[in-house]
Amino acid sequence: MARPLDQKTLENMSATYVYFANVSNLNIQENMGILPENRREKSNILTLEKDKKLSVGVYVLLAKVLELHRIKIDDFEYKTTEDGKPFLGGCPFQFSLSHSGNYVAIALSKNPVGIDIQEMKEFDPKVLKLIANKNDQKYYDESDDKKLAFYRIWTSKESYSKFTGLGMKESFKKIEIDYIFDTRFFSYNGLKNYEISICTTDECVNVCKEMKI
Repeated sequence: MARPLDQKTLENMSATYVYFANVSNLNIQENMGILPENRREKSNILTLEKDKKLSVGVYVLLAKVLELHRIKIDDFEYKTTEDGKPFLGGCPFQFSLSHSGNYVAIALSKNPVGIDIQEMKEFDPKVLKLIANKNDQKYYDESDDKKLAFYRIWTSKESYSKFTGLGMKESFKKIEIDYIFDTRFFSYNGLKNYEISICTTDECVNVCKEMKI
């Protein structure tokens, strides 16, 4: 588990911190109470237990992550922008949330940030045509690992749409990414069968060890 940062490091923080956790064993009822009303209502609408665990778990992880940075989540109001980007009113950090499969993931920074995690299942290559521009297609065609290339394209674009805060209003085909030299993007595939992409303007991305929730 990551250690709490000292105050000097916190004040000079110019990095994006990435955290992830498996929610398979999460007790929904024990953790539902820490969710703010708007987040709790969203979770209660979900019918599948797996989806509820992801919805509750990502907020539980956010609370634990902020605690590592000496911030109590209850001190701030959980809100969303008109385009659906979550934030904590008055909190010095910005964050991005994502979940897929059995995992939830969070990116934390003092600057705008976006993260997307996807379980790498079998995919239909035809889907690529719905989101890819010529540069994306070239990257995919030249890649030896087609599955990894597909999910890297997908998660990179998702992370960018969260970075800008526009979400699904952002046309994926119009998002231009240089998968070799674009320093805004960081990809992590150290989690078996998952791809994580982060979009940030920070110079450093610190992927922390898997957390338990």
